[in-house]
This record gives sequence, C-alpha cells and structure tokens, in this order.
Amino acid sequence: MARNLILLFSLVILAISGFAWYHAKSVSPLKVLPIQLAHWEDTTSRATVRQVLQLGIKFVPTPPGKLNFGYTESIHWFRYRLEPDRMPNELTLEIRNHVISYVDLIAVRQGKIVSLTQTGSWLPFARRPTPTKTFAFPIDASQPADYYLRLDNRYENLATDILLWRTSDFENKEQREYFLWGIFTGVVLLVVLLNLIFWKATADRVYLWYAIYLTGLSLRQYADSGLGFQYVWPNFPEMNAPNPVIQANWLYVPAILQFQQYFLNLRQEEHALFRTTQGLKYFLWAGSIMLLVLQLTGVSRYFPQTEAIITSIHAVLAIIVLTVFVWVSLVAVKSDDNLKQLYGVGFTIQTAGQILNVIQNILRFSTGSSYLVDPYLLLTIIFFIDLVVFAYLLAYRYRQSFRQNQELQISLAQAQQGTNQQIIDVLDSERRHIHQLLLSEVGKRLHKTRHTLSVVNPSPMLADAVQLIEQIDQDLEQIAQNKLPVAVVEKGLTQSLTELVQQLNQTQSVQFTFTQMGGQPVLTTEQEVQIHRIITELITNVIKHAQATRAQVTLVTDAGGISLTVSDDGKGFDRVSTDRKAGIGTQNLKARARDLQAQVRQESGDSGTTITLLIPQIQTS
Repeated sequence: MARNLILLFSLVILAISGFAWYHAKSVSPLKVLPIQLAHWEDTTSRATVRQVLQLGIKFVPTPPGKLNFGYTESIHWFRYRLEPDRMPNELTLEIRNHVISYVDLIAVRQGKIVSLTQTGSWLPFARRPTPTKTFAFPIDASQPADYYLRLDNRYENLATDILLWRTSDFENKEQREYFLWGIFTGVVLLVVLLNLIFWKATADRVYLWYAIYLTGLSLRQYADSGLGFQYVWPNFPEMNAPNPVIQANWLYVPAILQFQQYFLNLRQEEHALFRTTQGLKYFLWAGSIMLLVLQLTGVSRYFPQTEAIITSIHAVLAIIVLTVFVWVSLVAVKSDDNLKQLYGVGFTIQTAGQILNVIQNILRFSTGSSYLVDPYLLLTIIFFIDLVVFAYLLAYRYRQSFRQNQELQISLAQAQQGTNQQIIDVLDSERRHIHQLLLSEVGKRLHKTRHTLSVVNPSPMLADAVQLIEQIDQDLEQIAQNKLPVAVVEKGLTQSLTELVQQLNQTQSVQFTFTQMGGQPVLTTEQEVQIHRIITELITNVIKHAQATRAQVTLVTDAGGISLTVSDDGKGFDRVSTDRKAGIGTQNLKARARDLQAQVRQESGDSGTTITLLIPQIQTS
C-alpha cells in the first residue's frame, strides 16, 4: 500500500508541476505594463480628491512589487499618470486584493475631475466595473490624464499588488485562471460525490465528514480568491465583514477534527486528545455562528474595530489548532495501524503548510513585509496533496471494509449451512424414529388385519378392502421415508389431482371440483410434488377449518406462468390474526411457495376464502 501511495503522490506532484509549467508558459507572453505609482497616507481619513489637488500634497514614489502597509487606520491614496503616446489605448488597472472595503478610481483630465467608479467588498458585486474576482478598472488611455486611486481598508491589513495590463492580456490571463479554478471545482465535486456514495454504501460516517471537510476547505479557497463573493454571495456584501476566510476556517477545521475522531478512533484509543478536539470543535462551531450573526447584522460597519478583534482571536485559535494538529500527527504516526501511519505522514505535510501560512499571515501585519507564496495558492497545493493522499486512504479503507464484509457474509453463510445441516440431521433422526414406530406398531396391525381378512370368504367388497389396506401400507411406507407421492410420479400432476378430488368426494361432506385450463405445464418431478403438496395442504385446511359445503380447485397454465387456486364457500378467517398466529401448516405453505419462487394471495370474507398461488415463467406444452 505504501508503494502505491508513494507512486500516486509522485504522479500528483508531476501533475501539479505540469499544470504550473503549462500555466506559466501560457501566461509568459502576457506582460504587466510599467506604472509609476506615488503614495500618500491620509491619516485623517477625510481628504477628498479636490482637497488633494488644491493642497498640493506630496506623493512619495512606491517601490516595485507588492505593497504592504500592514494594519492601518488610514485611507491610502495612489497617483499615476498615463501618456497616450507611451501606452495602448485599452488598458486595465488591477488591484489584486479583493477584500478592500471601498475602492475609488478618479481621473483628472485638463483640470476636470471625473469619478470613474466606486466599488469595494462592502458594496454589491454588481458595482464592480469588470466582473472578475479582483478589482479591475478599464481605462481609456487615448488622452493624457492623472489617475488617483483611493483605497479605504481601515482597521484591517492592507496589502496588494497594483498592476497595469493591456486589456486583451488581462482577459487572457483571467480566462486561464478561471479554467484552472474550474478543474479544481470539478475534482472537488467528484471526490465529494464518491465519499457520499461510500458513506451510503458502508454507513461509515468517516466518509461523510471527509466530504464536509472538503466542502468547507473549498469554500475557504473560494473566499480567499474572491470567487466566493463573485458566485456564492454576490448580493450580500455583509458576508465580507468580518473576513469570510476566517469563517470558512472555523467551519472546515471542526469537520477535519470530526473526521479524525472517526478515522483514528480517538474516542476509544486517545481519550485526552478526543476531549481536546471535542472542546475545540464546539468552540469553533459556536464562533462561526457568532460570525454569521455579525455579518447579517452589519456590526462591522458601525464598529470597524470588530475586524481587528476577530482577527486577533483567530490568530490565537490558529496557534491552538496547529498545536492540536501536531498532536494528531504524532498520534497517527505512532499508531500500529499502517493506514493510520500513512494518514499521519500526509497530515504532517498539510500541517507544515498550514504553519507556513500562519507565519505569513502574522508577518503581513508588519509594514513592508511580503508573502513567500500567496496563501490561497499555497493552500491549493496542500489541498491537492491532501486530497490525493486522504482519498486514496479512504478508498483503501473502503476496499478493506468491503472485503471484511464479504468475509463476514461467507462466515454467516457457513454458519447457516452448519445450522441447516444440524436441522437436517435432527429431522433424519426423527424420521427414522417415526419410520420405526409406524412399521413396528401400525404396520403390524395392518398386517394382522390383512391376514384376518384373507381367511374370510372372498367377495368384491373384501377385495376392495384388502386393496385399500395395501394402499395404506404403501402410504405409511412413503410417509415414513418421505418419498414422493406415487400417484404424482406415475400419472402426473393433473391426473393425480383429478383422482384426489374424486376420492375426497366419496369420503368427505365437502363437494370438491377440479378444473384444469390452458396447456399442460412442463414441470420437474420436484415441482409437481411441491404443487401437489401445497394443494393437499390447502384442501386439508378447507376440510378442517372452513365449514364449507363446496370447494373449487383450479389449475391455469399459460405463457406467463401457472396459477393454482383453491376456493371455498366457508366462513373465512381473519388474515391479520392468522398471519400473527401462523401454524405449521401456514409456515409449510409459505416455505414451499418460496421454493417455487411463487406469490401467495389470500382473500377471505363471509362468502368464503380464496387462496391463489402464482408461479412465474412456467413453460407449457
């Protein structure tokens, strides 16, 4: 298993590297255009663009690369100038940070101020000038102009890239990024669906919680990339404050903790770790509900410091969660179960990536610091590695469970076979005992009677009596040895039923009628015997219990099957109480019907009883 997992892991790394190489090669011709940005920090948060122009505020040139101002309580202004002879006419200005509260772009042409647009994460997505996951502003560079960019992200961290693109290059880049996100979504949906199928097939909740974990982690990725606001809650900007990434984290971490409780069997094997994960799980779920209330009520708009408080709480919780993750990894790696050990290795890789991400998030609050890797990109790589490793382990667990279930079914079948053999042995022993009693007691008396009648003067009636005694002797032998009814074997089902009805009409008060319709059924001897015994059982019930005067036996055969009906004009019976108090006769009837794969229908009332046996797919001649 370990060799297969290493091979699969290597293939995933190659696949990720291939996608990264393809994406890098495809976007390499797409170049960011040079832009000279100057920056000014409005510590009063009150300046307007007109005041900025009138006061002649001095803007400071910004260094190239990603801008990080850390935690800020100010509004930040950026200025740049575009000359038409140096730039294409159709340009796009992109602000990569998609969670800035308010973003304004203002153009000044020949002293005239033109507000191009106002958007932001606190405004509906429809206010975006370009429907993309980041802030993108189309710019007409056919005339020279000064542009002022106003970013209001007070009481939060402000870090972003500000890039200038040729519009065609920007659209090309976005299409390729959305294509990769489409692949990501398809893979996640496929794995979630497979785990839900495994859950329904095995009733093992570990698959359900892994599916929930994948869904929560995917939601975190969508929130961190801006796709969540674009596709999930575009008309509810309130969901962007407090940070939806924090809320997604507080949703998916309890799911992975619950998954680990089932997968690693922490309740039985690691009591201390189980209690810790239980407490942390419920605390995070309560926190996510609290965040949802804050978002729906819009508290962050009236108390901007709420975001900073939530972020501080999240930083503390992140350290606690990572500590628990390290604990879980150690427990899994030290386990004697190879499956759990491999899970521990995979989860250790994930935990290392999460630690790196937390360190980056802590550093981003320092002015001028930079990311080593974009958080959502780092977590996406970890996510795919995690997806492959854990999905393989769960699939192996499913195969193992399926194999154990098969072995259990075989054991049960063998046990049932042994039980059936014991029953057969008991029945054989009882049959031999009955056979001995019949031959030693009843047989001797019949023999003595036949001997007595042999010395009486012969007569036709005496001959019939002796023949009847001989027939009784044969029947006793047949019953004792459980042999087939002689009449059925020698004469067939239809003729034997005809003779049976004739004999009954000579000895019973109930008048029986037998009717055969359709073709002659082609049956094996065992099938004919079973049908004969069923009809005999039903006729016996009519004689003993129905208090009937007339009864009808009907045998109908056609291409669809064979229908046996025994009806009478007796007093009927209560089907509910009869099913509840089923005797040996009823049980035998149902058992024989099952052997024939037949359906039994019962109708009973004041006018009598009708019992029909439907046997499908009986060939006719």
